[in-house]
Amino acid sequence: VRQIIPLGGVQDAALRAQYEDMHRNCVAMLSDALHAFTHLDSREATEVWNRDDAVDAQCDSINRRLVGFMREHPEKLERYM
Repeated sequence: VRQIIPLGGVQDAALRAQYEDMHRNCVAMLSDALHAFTHLDSREATEVWNRDDAVDAQCDSINRRLVGFMREHPEKLERYM
């Protein structure tokens, strides 16, 4: 997470915070999913599955912000392609 934004030239603290929040949510979901699997807990598995839409929304929001950055600063992208 910490290397993605600097490599793209994005210096946006709010975007970094969104990435870090999404990262924490994904790690928690993975941990909870593994716990549910190893304990055969269908209730917990369902709860993890229900949280997936929130992570998808976070990802969509981040992608929209990045596309906006690319449109505003195309000169910063060429050197990374």
